Amino acid sequence: MTATILTIAQASRSAQGALCRSLAGATASSSQVMCCATTRAFSTATSEEARASPFVIAPRQPFHRMRPSHGLSSSFRAHSTCGCSNQNPCEKHKIRSIARTEAVEDVGATASSPARFAASLVAAASATTSPAKPRTGREQRALSTSVEAFPDTLQPGEIIEMVHSAFPGAIESFELSSRLQRILSLYGYDLQTSLLATSLCCDEVNRSLEDDLKMNFNQNFHMGGLAGFAFGGVTSFGAMAAHIPQNGHCLIVYGPHVGIDDDGQFGKVHRRGQTESGPCCGSATAAAEYVSNVHSGKQDVNSIPTHSPLDAQQAWVDHCLLPYAERLATAQDPDIELPKALFESQDDLMMQIVKEGAKSVGNKDALIGVLGGIQVNTSIQSHEYFQPLRFDLLNADGEKVDDLLKDLVY
Repeated sequence: MTATILTIAQASRSAQGALCRSLAGATASSSQVMCCATTRAFSTATSEEARASPFVIAPRQPFHRMRPSHGLSSSFRAHSTCGCSNQNPCEKHKIRSIARTEAVEDVGATASSPARFAASLVAAASATTSPAKPRTGREQRALSTSVEAFPDTLQPGEIIEMVHSAFPGAIESFELSSRLQRILSLYGYDLQTSLLATSLCCDEVNRSLEDDLKMNFNQNFHMGGLAGFAFGGVTSFGAMAAHIPQNGHCLIVYGPHVGIDDDGQFGKVHRRGQTESGPCCGSATAAAEYVSNVHSGKQDVNSIPTHSPLDAQQAWVDHCLLPYAERLATAQDPDIELPKALFESQDDLMMQIVKEGAKSVGNKDALIGVLGGIQVNTSIQSHEYFQPLRFDLLNADGEKVDDLLKDLVY
């Protein structure tokens, strides 16, 4: 079944409602139309009509907040992680939202008449054969980079299977935040008195995980730098500890990240506004290349810069990865092994920081939740994931109170 995605944002509320009812009674044996309507228009069409229709009528809301619980089709949830909206779509969704025929170009002009508007959509949906020659450069560019132009692109479900195979126990970031809230609430964590601290790579693709965590743990203190290393060190931990609300607790989330692109290639990701996938994590990729060159004798070990901060962080990422040179060289899939090696190095560093920095926690009743793992970035076709590898609860002296990993991963 071919999916034709059309937007009816131009229509008035009454036009959208009439359109939804018209579509619910239409038949399209070979096509499926997903209408990105407003919530009000969605409520205008009865649930019985919607369920009986071959069309999927979806309410408009920020795509990154759409979850499976909304009952939307998996193909519509392709927008879940890019953060765009119907009113301001990213380039990829702008391309994929253009129908496969030139009839779609005229849909907005007919929006004033619900009957003509519905007829236009139904006509576009039934046009599943080769599209007519486009009349504009915009249409031509859209068609040349449409879904059909990437026949080997994997489906979201296949990407998710690969994530779980390479990183067992990986949890979708929204679900991770919910599980953490349920577990830590038993120890007195709540939205008002909790402080979230993260040590994740500065790459923009990592912010969605922080956004999901902030929904349950409030504001976010940043400790991390390139590749996710806690370059803020003991000083940043001490500052964070001094910010914990009275009678509150803190949660530290840290770890490296790795991407997987639409073709199933780890170490890359399709980014917003770019037609090709690129390195993810870029810092980790650069460090791996350096380590490989040193291991093979192509170059000498670089010295750590002591007088200039110009690229000090990357120099330290290179240095911290050196002990894993042989492991990476013999790995079956170095792109999957790389974040695992980085996590071991970062985990050791973080536990040293917490042990030393715990002296700065003024409230001796405060608890320190320490969640470490590997973040997996996907393209706009799927959610973000996090593989928990450590989840300890420590007291204000840095001593382990409980190991909660078994409660988080199941």
